[in-house]
Amino acid sequence: MWTAGTEDAIQSMATAAWSLDDWLKTNIDQLEILTAKVRGDLSDLKRRAIVALITVDVHARDIVDELNQNKIESINDFKWMKQLKYYWDEESAQGDEMKIK
Repeated sequence: MWTAGTEDAIQSMATAAWSLDDWLKTNIDQLEILTAKVRGDLSDLKRRAIVALITVDVHARDIVDELNQNKIESINDFKWMKQLKYYWDEESAQGDEMKIK
């Protein structure tokens, strides 16, 4: 979902210069929700899972921030192309399959 959202925001930059700003805010909002949850009363397993999500999401937020600062407008820009991305493959998914590019 993050990859799709980021690519949508990048492609919208040509017509809506604020799209990466909005996507960055969404990433920050999601991190705040996870941070609030991890501060709550959780089992050890749930806490570790949320901490792992926070770690991945902080990295994702930093990528979006860098793309935004560099005013990336194309998914073919090297700064986006160099990122490891996960794509959901609807055509071949019979279960929960993903493609890594």
